[in-house]
Amino acid sequence: MPPTSHAKLVDLLCQDFRIHESRAECFAAAVLCAVESKSVLLADMVAHLPGEAKPGCKFRRFQNFFGKFNPDYADIARFVLGVLRPVIAEKPLVLALDRTNWEARENDVNLLVLSVCLGDAGQPLLWTDIRHAGNSDTAKRIRMMRRLLRLVDAGRIQCLLGDREFVGEDWFAWLLEQKVPFVMRLRENMKTAPEGGQLRDAAEHFAMLRPGEWLDLGVCRVCGVTMGVCGVRLHDGELLILGYSRVSGVGAKDFFMRRWNIETGFQKLKSHGFNLESSRLRGGGKFERLMAVLSIAFAWCYAMGAWSVEAGRPIRFIQRLMRRAESIFRRGRETLAGVFRKSICHIRPTSRKAFSLLRSACQTAPS
Repeated sequence: MPPTSHAKLVDLLCQDFRIHESRAECFAAAVLCAVESKSVLLADMVAHLPGEAKPGCKFRRFQNFFGKFNPDYADIARFVLGVLRPVIAEKPLVLALDRTNWEARENDVNLLVLSVCLGDAGQPLLWTDIRHAGNSDTAKRIRMMRRLLRLVDAGRIQCLLGDREFVGEDWFAWLLEQKVPFVMRLRENMKTAPEGGQLRDAAEHFAMLRPGEWLDLGVCRVCGVTMGVCGVRLHDGELLILGYSRVSGVGAKDFFMRRWNIETGFQKLKSHGFNLESSRLRGGGKFERLMAVLSIAFAWCYAMGAWSVEAGRPIRFIQRLMRRAESIFRRGRETLAGVFRKSICHIRPTSRKAFSLLRSACQTAPS
């Protein structure tokens, strides 16, 4: 009898992450459940775990897995980049930093996530549970970026994007010191002074802009550091003020429009994909472990969707709505779900491709 999808995935996880087989079995079942059933509930994962143990015993195994499993998140990030290698190749990376938060069983979940922008979605790469309400602090952001720089060279980062939460003298100074290109949205009341100009609220420098217009102030002094500043008046009248470094003013505007990738990525983790918010996990660290599962599931779905399009099944564009009928992520998730259920045509070549993506990630990930 050929090995099942679960057995194949267990072998790959044991090979790449050097974890015990019992941990790999739970990890694999969680990934399969997220992709096939769009669920992160432990009760649903039980059905994807082979064996003759009673459901209650399997449920306790998952409780133990999410409560005590201690993965190497750097290995997971390397694996994710390996799975996405056919999509991103060796191209420079556009990264987006943001938080996602919600309430789960009277427990405020607040995750700081660094994602790779893929064009229409943001792939979670690194994350941390802030474990308190409100914004992240500079120390947490710097720790996350240091983790990133141990994975990829700063020269491969094309741009780091962030909203108004991610500002501050120490944060900007650290990014400038590390030579990380960035575009961050500035608050309208931040004191800004162009070269030879007057120190004023940032919004005052762009007060004359009409909808659709933009202005590049060039090099300015902001938050005690020097960076470029430009402003755009959006068509709805909102003012978008951007601080940038190691990119052009025009490039800063274009790059920041891609920050929306991380929001669509969060949608796919939640209601448009894996229903992350429905999880009933509680306790420190459990959502970080769940994100490890979902980051691999996300990368696998996206890579399979991209392969499906390249293999001759283009996604239909709906002219009336000015959008595609489905996302690359959704195409990939439905393709993988069909492989697991054995409900699609050409299942053998599709299954071979699906697992070859994971095998190549194992081969390319550094030891």
